[in-house]
Amino acid sequence: MAHEWAHVAGYADESEANLLAWLICVIAEDEWIQYAGWIGLYRWLTPNTPPVSSRLHPQVRRDNEQINARIRAQRVEWVERLHRRAYDGYLKSNGMTDGVERYALFVRLVLGCDLSRWVALPKFGGE
Repeated sequence: MAHEWAHVAGYADESEANLLAWLICVIAEDEWIQYAGWIGLYRWLTPNTPPVSSRLHPQVRRDNEQINARIRAQRVEWVERLHRRAYDGYLKSNGMTDGVERYALFVRLVLGCDLSRWVALPKFGGE
């Protein structure tokens, strides 16, 4: 929802909207909203990478496994391919030459910014 509100606020670029959405979540006062931001970033950085996953808090691992199971259960492969192709074309026709790959570029923005003034490391990030 924060990503879509970033678009409403004038951030048309998908990577910028992702960054703003992540920041909104991780600086929120509510720990559940912070958690949503952190697990969302984790999913972009290291989707199911065992060395990283093994270091996460057990509840974070369980939540990630449940998210993956829900996605797999609802996935219709041909619909997903059609949607990706159509949306990729839409983004490219609107000046985003990276298309759907633009969403993942926000990881570079996160890693390239000094966010220490605004963002604290999560309490739920490890054991």
